[in-house]
Amino acid sequence: MGDRANDAKAAVYSADDLTIVERDIGRLAKYTFDMGGTGDLLLLSLNVPPWEELHELSREELRRTNLVTTNMVAQTGIVSAASSVGN
Repeated sequence: MGDRANDAKAAVYSADDLTIVERDIGRLAKYTFDMGGTGDLLLLSLNVPPWEELHELSREELRRTNLVTTNMVAQTGIVSAASSVGN
C-alpha cells in the first residue's frame, strides 16, 4: 500500500487491503517471537504510524522487549552502547 503512503490518513482501503495488513502483522508477530522479542516490541512497532518519524527505543524499552538483556550487556561488554541508546 505504498501507493498511498504520502497521505495514508486520507486514503481509502479495501477489504483486500486490510487482509494484506492482517497477514503482514501476523508475519511480523511470528518473526518477533521467533527472534526472542516480546509482545511489547510488536506493540511499540505497531504504534508508530507510517507518516511519523521512527521511534528510537529507550534503554528501558530495549530491556522490556528482550532486545538487550542484563546478561547480554554483561557478557558482551556493550554497556556503553546500551547506555547511550535513547538517552
